[in-house]
Amino acid sequence: MAGNLGQKLEEKIFFDGEKREYYYYLDSVLASFAQNTDKSVQMLVDNEILTSILQKSLAKFEDRITIEQKPINARLVAEIVQNKPVVIHLDDNYLGDYSHASHFVVVSSFEDGKFEIIDPVDGKVKYLSDAKLNGAFESLKNHIKMSPEIIYIT
Repeated sequence: MAGNLGQKLEEKIFFDGEKREYYYYLDSVLASFAQNTDKSVQMLVDNEILTSILQKSLAKFEDRITIEQKPINARLVAEIVQNKPVVIHLDDNYLGDYSHASHFVVVSSFEDGKFEIIDPVDGKVKYLSDAKLNGAFESLKNHIKMSPEIIYIT
C-alpha cells in the first residue's frame, strides 16, 4: 500500500501494525499509515458490521481514512485498479496456497481479463481471472468467515 514511501517507513508502518494497539491488525496498520504519512486512504469493506467497527475504531483519523461499506467483487476491483493499485483481502488458496488463509495482496493492473497480483509473501507476480478473484472473495467470506476489503491511496 505504501508504494514509494521508502523501505524504512514501510517497515515502521508494518511493525506498528504488529503492536496491535487497536483490536484488529488492520486498524493498527491504517492508523500508523495515517500518523506517518500525509496521504489519505479509502477503504471499502464488504461486511456492514466490520465497516461500523472500523469507522468507530479509526474515527480520529476520519479526515485521512475513509471507510465505506460496499459489496466487494472483481468488477469493483477492475474499476478502481484502472487508476491506481489497490490492496485487497482474499483467500490465499486461490493464489495457489495449499490451505485456506486470510491474505492481503496488491493488485497492480487488470488487462486482457486478468488481474496482475503482487504477493508480498514471496514477491512474485501472479494472475487471476475475474471468476477466480470472485471465488477468492467468496471463500474468504464463507469458508474463512472474514470480510473482503479493498484499500487504496486517494
